[in-house]
Amino acid sequence: MATATQRKLKIGLILPVFEGDMDGQTARWQDLLAMAERAEAVGFDSLWIVDHLLSERIEQVDRVRQGPWECWSLLAALAASTTRVELGPLVTNTGFRNPALLAKMADTVDEISDGRLILGLGAGWHQPEYRAFGIPYDHRFDRFEEALTIISGLLHDSQVNFTGTYNR
Repeated sequence: MATATQRKLKIGLILPVFEGDMDGQTARWQDLLAMAERAEAVGFDSLWIVDHLLSERIEQVDRVRQGPWECWSLLAALAASTTRVELGPLVTNTGFRNPALLAKMADTVDEISDGRLILGLGAGWHQPEYRAFGIPYDHRFDRFEEALTIISGLLHDSQVNFTGTYNR
């Protein structure tokens, strides 16, 4: 078993980006920036932004929807506003964006942050988001596999030639 002197446990913070997440209030950019600056100052290792299009939960008999701030816009702003903390989406749903576009977004934020981006990718799970935005929910894992092939090819090799069932 590794001891504390052999490895350092990293600690991250998820910033509140949904409507009403701050004791019933919605965090504005200045609130998020202040939290990020404070987290960096007190020694957090990373900051995370959830990548959702909406949240839908049931309270008693009503469906309650909450909208979040857009993940990648916030990551770019945080990349330019912080100096040390690593940054990442928790996690980016590859079904929400074209994989080549997502690779360009990640590469750009990584450049702005001077290499501090951690790119977390997933297949998504919250069907109401897909439905509300007209995004296909079927074959999520097959779509994820194709997206991962494209994204990793572009980020590692700067190019990819790919023809799949869902992406080209």
